[in-house]
Amino acid sequence: MNNNSTPSRRKFLQWATLIAYPSVPSMLLNACGAGGDGAGSILSDLTLTPSTPTTQASELNPTSLTITAKPVRAVYVPGKIPTAVNAWSFVNAAKVTAATPLLSNHFGPTIEVRRKAPLSITWANGIPASAVGSSYQANPPFPILPYNGLCGSVAAQSPVGINVHLHGAKVNGNFDGWPLTPVGYANNPYKFPTSSKFTYPNDQRAALIWYHDHSLDNTAPNVYAGLAGLYIVRDAADDALMALIGGTKQEKLMAIQDRVLTPDSLAVDYQGGRVMDTTVYQAPRVEFLGESLFVNGNPASAAASTVDRRVLRLRLLNAANARTFCFALFDPTALNAGTGKIWYTEAVTIIGSDQGFTGQAVPLTSLDIVTLSSGQRVDLLIDFSKIPSTVKSLKIANLAINFRLPQFATVPPTPEAIFTSFVDSVCMPTSVNYTATDSALYTALKTDPVATLTTFTLNANTAAQITAFKVPTLAQVNAVLLAACYDFDFLWTGSKLGTLPGVKFGPNRLVLPISNIEGFGGPSVVNGVNVSDYGNGLAGWSDVQIFELVDGAVPPDADNGTWQLPINVDLKTTVNPLPGDVTNGSQVNYTIARRSFLQTRSNPDITVAKKYPALHTPVIVAKANTYERWYVANLPNSQPLTSLNGAPDMHPFHVHLVNMVVQRRWELVNGQFVPLPANPKNLDLVARQDTVMIPSNQLVEILVHYPPGYTGDYAYHCHLIEHEDACMMSSLRVTL
Repeated sequence: MNNNSTPSRRKFLQWATLIAYPSVPSMLLNACGAGGDGAGSILSDLTLTPSTPTTQASELNPTSLTITAKPVRAVYVPGKIPTAVNAWSFVNAAKVTAATPLLSNHFGPTIEVRRKAPLSITWANGIPASAVGSSYQANPPFPILPYNGLCGSVAAQSPVGINVHLHGAKVNGNFDGWPLTPVGYANNPYKFPTSSKFTYPNDQRAALIWYHDHSLDNTAPNVYAGLAGLYIVRDAADDALMALIGGTKQEKLMAIQDRVLTPDSLAVDYQGGRVMDTTVYQAPRVEFLGESLFVNGNPASAAASTVDRRVLRLRLLNAANARTFCFALFDPTALNAGTGKIWYTEAVTIIGSDQGFTGQAVPLTSLDIVTLSSGQRVDLLIDFSKIPSTVKSLKIANLAINFRLPQFATVPPTPEAIFTSFVDSVCMPTSVNYTATDSALYTALKTDPVATLTTFTLNANTAAQITAFKVPTLAQVNAVLLAACYDFDFLWTGSKLGTLPGVKFGPNRLVLPISNIEGFGGPSVVNGVNVSDYGNGLAGWSDVQIFELVDGAVPPDADNGTWQLPINVDLKTTVNPLPGDVTNGSQVNYTIARRSFLQTRSNPDITVAKKYPALHTPVIVAKANTYERWYVANLPNSQPLTSLNGAPDMHPFHVHLVNMVVQRRWELVNGQFVPLPANPKNLDLVARQDTVMIPSNQLVEILVHYPPGYTGDYAYHCHLIEHEDACMMSSLRVTL
């Protein structure tokens, strides 16, 4: 979330003074309650309303399900019936049969559970073998071109199964969707099972999480084909919030994706969103960026609704492969008339993020925006009672459209560039009211299908009706959020971490999502010169990759080298190390310990070896029920770190299993990291996340917590899914 209304405020990444770690005040513990369901003395004064299904496809409070990934015919345009398979989808095994071959959409069923009520799901693979040969799983129902040299010397593994990851869940590693243990297609030669039963304890705070395919090197096309769905965890705190706003009829879920449709609107086209990019790759653009928006597996126009002038809970998921969204509320009538107030985002209050409620409500102003990168979720309250009676409807705008505006059509980057930073990527209005200065933005809102999401038509409620709706006060909402902030092992109130007895800090970590903007890669030798090697001996450059760094005193192995950064992070101390400290430009030397998910960067394909290559030995080995500080920097590959010749892509940084809280942020300026001021509208300090947005040339300090009792190997990666498939994934190991 960001307010970009003036140049001085157009910075997303924020910094906060290093927080203290005091003991939890006894009064606060009493308010929060000691119960694991988040219900304490504040919640006990509220009437709780049991949850009910929120979508037609919902599976409410099941104890076990069988869900199959299978080719389906999904209807994209009402009245047009596809004649052939046009999507893949996760479906309840009993819901799609030969007699009922159509789905209303291409998104999986919404699964709704109660906290601490375990659910077993048997994930089955109903996708057949490829018609080309039994060594491959069939491709999704659209053409797929290979990435062109994206991974340097790393070759992508062929599709041989599906692999379901419950994104945001606390689960043991064997139920997390480990990429090397897929669910195979029938009669696959690799002896992968064709179904696998996963147990989800749901022992976590109420939150909107989601499930999606996580196949090794093939996640992006599989998710785009439709292998994803919503998963809601409810608890007493969630019930209390719903009671405040009038029950589940006041809740709306939106899983947002972008698509390119075929001309007949009966199928999706994947390659149409990876158009030729002659300025960067001399090949199709790596990331998929679509030309229309979908909500819950249907065109976004189907998500339009009529609402009362009361509080609506809007829960958003960015399920797009690579597109970042920046949302705001505007009045389309005033825009079309060319007069009056346009922007109404002051009706929005942030109350939650990836991992449930924030520590405190965050009200927005008219020119604020709500930003979601791929994989992120946000929980909003929209108070339509604040909207003047003269306003008959509001639309949700997507302002992350700078590279789609006409002035970018004749200069690089061509085609539309991926999101890098707010200043470069977001078209912010300059005034709450209509102004000719914003004419380019207004034109986009009228004509560009990516610039608007959906419409709320406002009922003509009377003053008496609005009063009867009992719109909750900010204090009432904050009481619910405060009562929900305690969760077994730590307390996050939005400004300070309160430790409980036995909490321990493990070692600091330093991780670099590196973008190759220096131009390395391509042929390894040109005229006798090794142009793939960087100056410190790193061969096989990728366009994107992840480095795991360790203390500079550790000698690098033959395949790695050293790296310098202007920050001093103690990577040697294993218990309670001090936080990192910027060095005002002085370079600190670190050793690269790992930069590939697999043990070696060049491996035979599974269709040849008949098994996956060995995993690289984890460098990050953490203890359950400990904290760690991770320093994650989205940087170019210049050494020393002084190059200003380009901006890396923004990378949404997702770590499986854990809750993360962003504590500090810095920006790279002239070779040194400069702290950025704090702003809770960006969710730093106030939210527990599992996916953190890291714009170009930024460094973040993230507090990571490994929950007690959960162990195994877990992936972490960039959640631009094409990046995940192409070298931007690593793993960690959690032990007791």
